Amino acid sequence: MKWNKTIPKDKSQQVFFCTDNRDYIASKDLLVRVELESGHKTFVKALYVHRKKIWLEMDTCQVWGNVTGWMDIDEIL
Repeated sequence: MKWNKTIPKDKSQQVFFCTDNRDYIASKDLLVRVELESGHKTFVKALYVHRKKIWLEMDTCQVWGNVTGWMDIDEIL
């Protein structure tokens, strides 16, 4: 499996941000490899929101750590 290091180009998902009541376009669900501040590595299912330039994890809203790679979940399955 090859981890992508660039920003995903896919824009096929809508994400709603209640803070400013706007819809933002995001990538589809991706498997993201994250390195936490403690040095531990973990994997999360997340979206990339292009306009905000942030990764959103499905459970905790924002990825807290350094994203070191991502891959399309559909390609894995």
